[in-house]
Amino acid sequence: DVTDLCWSADGRFIAYCAQPPGADPGTAKIREYTRFPIAYDGLGQLEPEGPALYVVPLAGGQPRLMAGGPYTHRTPAYSPDGRWLACTRVEHFNVYRDGGGELWLLPGEGGEGRAVAGGGGFHQSGAMAWCPDNRHLLYISSHMQVTGRKPELMLASIAGDAPVSLTRGFDRFVGFGGSGDLRFGAGPHPVAADARYGYFVAGDG
Repeated sequence: DVTDLCWSADGRFIAYCAQPPGADPGTAKIREYTRFPIAYDGLGQLEPEGPALYVVPLAGGQPRLMAGGPYTHRTPAYSPDGRWLACTRVEHFNVYRDGGGELWLLPGEGGEGRAVAGGGGFHQSGAMAWCPDNRHLLYISSHMQVTGRKPELMLASIAGDAPVSLTRGFDRFVGFGGSGDLRFGAGPHPVAADARYGYFVAGDG
C-alpha cells in the first residue's frame, strides 16, 4: 500500500507513505465510526488511520515510522541538503473541511515534527517542492471545494514566517482545475523550483 516515495539527496534512504502494517482494506472486519466521512469513491471504507510516513535504508532493515496518527500523509520530500524531510498531511476524517491539509516538517534523521504552513488542500497536496536554499518550500494553496478561493502558488519558510503568495492577481487557475461529476481533475499538480524561479502547471479555460 505504498502511495508516495522519494529518495534522500545522498541516495541512502527512501521515505515513503503507506498504510500502517496490518491494515488491509480487502479483509472483512468490523469498524466503529464516530465521525463522517466513512468512505470515499475509489477507496471504499476508510481505515481509522491514513497512510503514515516511513523511512527505510537503501541497505535494508526495518522501516522507521516518522509520522503517523489519524492523518493521511502524502508527497514526502527531502531538502537538498538532507537535513529536513517534509510532507503534506491532512486529518484523515477531515479531508474536505477547514481548508485541507498542512505542510509537515521533520528533521531528516527523525524527531519532533511541526507544521510550517496550512491550507495545503487535499487534492493539491501533490504540489510541493523544496527551494535550493533548503529554507523554503513551494506549494499550491487552497481547496476550492472548501474555501471557494482560487488556488495560489505559495512560498513557505521553515523558520515559521507567514507563507507568501507568488501568484496573487494571476488570472488563471494554479494547478489543473478541470473537474466533472466522475472525478476531480487530475493529479498530482507538480511544482518545481530553481535558484531564481518557481514553476507550476496552470489551467486555462
